[in-house]
Amino acid sequence: DLPEQIYPTPLEFEMSGVQLRMYREMQIEFAASLPATPEPDEEVVYARHIANSFEKLIQISRGFVIDNEGRAREIVAVKDNPALRTARAAVEGSVGKVIVFACHSYTVDMLSEAFRDMGCVTLRGGMDEADVEACKLAFNQDPAVRVIVAQTSVGSKGHTLIGTVDHRCSTTLFFENTFSLEQRIQAESRNHRFGSDRGVVYLDLAGSS
Repeated sequence: DLPEQIYPTPLEFEMSGVQLRMYREMQIEFAASLPATPEPDEEVVYARHIANSFEKLIQISRGFVIDNEGRAREIVAVKDNPALRTARAAVEGSVGKVIVFACHSYTVDMLSEAFRDMGCVTLRGGMDEADVEACKLAFNQDPAVRVIVAQTSVGSKGHTLIGTVDHRCSTTLFFENTFSLEQRIQAESRNHRFGSDRGVVYLDLAGSS
């Protein structure tokens, strides 16, 4: 007897010029040149396989890229990040509490800072059990905590995130997606489970056709 699950049109946004250039390079060449600044020499990021290429395309559309050494490199400044602006507007326009899923540590940090003024807690890798429980308790009991940013690898399984009776969590925003169907299905169930009494809306960002 769970309420309905609502899959609307994705949240579309326009990438910046440098993002579009890198996106098209990666799409065609499986490689993209990073902006020269602040580094003095131009660098190139490679995708070795098709799945990795899709992963890099998601990163580029979200305003950063993981380079060949595993470091997160900013493509557009956070204040100018079109994906982040779109996510922020979606959360501001939603009713009740919101779960925001992201994959990379860089993105989790960026989102946690972006939603800090809205009352935000973070569920991420490396937390001990007590901190995880405190995070969930705040989200499910404190009306002032409106957003939980959850790293998908940690937050997609085993957690109940339905908010309070008067401030239900009926929106899930996927800032990033993995290519694991199991993780996606599990993530969708965090606020669509026993105790839920409102339909859940799922939002996905789309920065490219």
